[in-house]
Amino acid sequence: MQPISFSYQWQLCAEIEVCSNIGATARTYVLTGEDVGARIQVVVTAKDVDGEATTVTTFSTVVEAAAPVLVLAPSISGAALDGELLQGQQGLWTGPGPISLSYQWQSCNQSGAACVAIPGATEATYRLSDANLGATIRLDVTATSPHGQASDVTEPTSIVVAGPPVGETPALSDSLSTYAYPGEVVTATAGAHGQGPVSETYQWELCNGSGENCAAISGATGSSYTIVEGDSGRTIRVTVTYSNSHGADPVVSNVSGVVSDHAPIDRQPPALSFDDIGLGVGDAVTAEPGAWVGSQPISYAYQWQLCTNQGCSDVAGANEATFTVPATDTELRVQVTATNAQGTTVADSQASRVYGSGELKAVQKPMITGELKDGERSPLARANGTALRRRMTTSGKNVVNVNRPARS
Repeated sequence: MQPISFSYQWQLCAEIEVCSNIGATARTYVLTGEDVGARIQVVVTAKDVDGEATTVTTFSTVVEAAAPVLVLAPSISGAALDGELLQGQQGLWTGPGPISLSYQWQSCNQSGAACVAIPGATEATYRLSDANLGATIRLDVTATSPHGQASDVTEPTSIVVAGPPVGETPALSDSLSTYAYPGEVVTATAGAHGQGPVSETYQWELCNGSGENCAAISGATGSSYTIVEGDSGRTIRVTVTYSNSHGADPVVSNVSGVVSDHAPIDRQPPALSFDDIGLGVGDAVTAEPGAWVGSQPISYAYQWQLCTNQGCSDVAGANEATFTVPATDTELRVQVTATNAQGTTVADSQASRVYGSGELKAVQKPMITGELKDGERSPLARANGTALRRRMTTSGKNVVNVNRPARS
């Protein structure tokens, strides 16, 4: 007897005897939403050495819409260790769409039974914590379509036990991903999950321009590192080792941009240093140059300026870091010029108002003393008089009258 082989062609029939091939040639076929309202048949062809013959099955009943049908069961990946991130695999669902999926993580006993929903755990991932120790975990996946819904649960995990901390990838200062300059302070932000307490140790490393062949930088074991001239042409990264009583987890950051020589860059603008009462004629004010990065060394030059609505103009000869405020009714600022071998950059402070001649300036802030009672005007409550200092004109004859407000 000669062997016989079979082939299959599934067809979709909108009406009796009006059928078309649907590109399905396996022995089985999974109905989809496109088949709703039609009938299904299959053409079977048998072949041997003597020839072939074809027959057609009877029509199916009309395909009706149904709730989603599970084709491949959901599952969980990830280790059952405190601090680990479990990843839910949704499985495969079919049926007329659209189909939406929702998740609910559950905590079960050590046998995987008596499961209860974990409040708020409704994402596709779940981070294990101390609260899960001694339990097993499973995931309930619900598929919903306009025609109904169906659910299925995963197999439970093994019993959750304590383990080494699970560290997050350390994040470097935002700007470091694209550029890095000598003088820049690189800061690593780290974090870990796991049974505490969790300690962190740092080791900064210097790599080649491609971020490879990295080696530890001697003594660079803090959460921040200041880039030096010798780092030019290289990249930087940090390894953070998270440790607890169950072990350690070293995690490496991404590398920085290539360290390059550069003209000074102001990371923080210049500022004026004076008391919080305000600037007055005759006061001594100091310029803070701000925070700068770039190739070292960086030198600073100062130019004091008086400003009006029309702009700012230099004060002749005022080129030191400290300055005595002259008699003026304008605003004051300082212009700082930072210079290194690669170039020069200029930055301005904010302008501050100067209390001019004849104005009163508080030299001590007012305060309230006494006992205050809700709903009462207490005779013990009073405002201490503010100490005032008069800004005299150069003639010394300016007079300022202060009117005391009338009492109600």
